[in-house]
Amino acid sequence: MATFTCLEDMHTALQIPIVFGNEESPNSVVFQKIEDIKSPLSEDTQNDIKRHTLQVIDIPLNLKAASVCARFKRYGEIMRLTMRTRGLFQHAYIEYSSPDGLAHFYTSSWSDTLGHDIVRVLPLALPQEEREKRQLYCFKLASLPPNTQSVDIVKYITSIGGKTCFIPRNPSNYKPLNYAYVNFESEEIQANAALTEHSYKGHVLYWHTQDTPTCHRCGSADHLFKSCPNKVERSPCENKLTKLYNCFRPAQHKKSPRSYADAAKKGSKPNNNNKQQQLKNGTKKGGSIYDKSSKSNPALSAQLEEFRKSLQEISKTVTGFANEIKALKSAINSAPQNSSSSSHNKGPNKRPHLTSSSDDNSSSHQERLSGLESGLSGIIKSINSLTNFFSMFADSQLGSEGSHEADDDDDTLDDDIEVDDTEHLL
Repeated sequence: MATFTCLEDMHTALQIPIVFGNEESPNSVVFQKIEDIKSPLSEDTQNDIKRHTLQVIDIPLNLKAASVCARFKRYGEIMRLTMRTRGLFQHAYIEYSSPDGLAHFYTSSWSDTLGHDIVRVLPLALPQEEREKRQLYCFKLASLPPNTQSVDIVKYITSIGGKTCFIPRNPSNYKPLNYAYVNFESEEIQANAALTEHSYKGHVLYWHTQDTPTCHRCGSADHLFKSCPNKVERSPCENKLTKLYNCFRPAQHKKSPRSYADAAKKGSKPNNNNKQQQLKNGTKKGGSIYDKSSKSNPALSAQLEEFRKSLQEISKTVTGFANEIKALKSAINSAPQNSSSSSHNKGPNKRPHLTSSSDDNSSSHQERLSGLESGLSGIIKSINSLTNFFSMFADSQLGSEGSHEADDDDDTLDDDIEVDDTEHLL
């Protein structure tokens, strides 16, 4: 099958035969229109296929056809399923052997759950005016917590009469944004829903019209992300390169490790006054400034204990290798002396006779040397590992000027990234 960019090129190709084979028995073929080989379906046949087919939209990019098939086979025997990518989401066209199980999608059901998301479902034979009606009464629900998915708020949406719930995705990291589009069946139901109050995970949710811009961080309609008071300022260079550095770990970059206590206090800033006071108290007592913190911080104590055990293991290994090397040297030095004394006792005209045991000893010495070399290689690796561990430990306690770490801003949008808010439209 060949596809042409214009009708003129297609007509030209139809007139040119393609010859193949040898000169004695040449064969030739010509192009034919696809309509002449496979006649198009009649209008009645096309309408019948549409009555058997569902269109499922808002499918995340990470979901495959097998997942869609497993979910929607409950409505009947699936004859054919095709997937199409549309922007940040996918569409599925599911053809059933019978339309009997699809009747409720024409009336009461506008959506269905698929994994952790809610996808919109439209019969392919649904008239255009009905499709437009499903878009008439739409509100925007803002201030969702980070990484909220549709199924997390489906009970609330259902209780207020919502028929669909679509949460757009961040085009830079594909995380859910902090607002959802909810469609209603009538204007009255929509108005009543706007009067309800709801909170989720400590975030109070707010209703807005679907075209109202809201902050991608806090969900407020009073300002945008650039002027959000909760925004953490970062330099443009750090803002763009942080994700790449943390992903690929290039030269001179270390991602700052976090202890359990640091993770629990995420977002808190260190108090410089407390550090200075610890320094003064530590020097007055003649002890370390970390004595107190190590006792009150179990994670720090665990790190120090791990480091101490590693040093003990290396010390034992090095001692063992020192003894092995000493014994091996003694064996090697004694071998030529025994050989020379034996030769002297046999007289000047006697040739010394080397036994097979000396060869075995030499082979044994070689094996021991190989073992020592392998052991030394292991020690070097352990030392390098301890060096890296100590560097990370020092960075976690003293800070690292060159390290970068992603924070909650990764759930929001950068200033130069735009979101297509028309994706919720059919």
